[in-house]
Amino acid sequence: MKFYDIDDLEKKVGVSNKYLLTVLVANWARRVSEQKSRVLEENSEQYLSHAIRDFEKANIKIHLPESRSEGFLSGGSNAQMEG
Repeated sequence: MKFYDIDDLEKKVGVSNKYLLTVLVANWARRVSEQKSRVLEENSEQYLSHAIRDFEKANIKIHLPESRSEGFLSGGSNAQMEG
């Protein structure tokens, strides 16, 4: 099992909220798992590990709403991710 330093990942991604970072990584992992045409590497890497690695390598672009009132932290899903 590989362990990741969330503080280091937080700095690399530029998100200053660990909860928000966790939600973003989990959402990206879900997207990866739902892509039927995307094949994971031969080492049977888990989707969550794959998502974290994408964030570490800056393969993901994150566009967050300007304020919480726009819904992301209040239960909506207004964050945009591209990868």
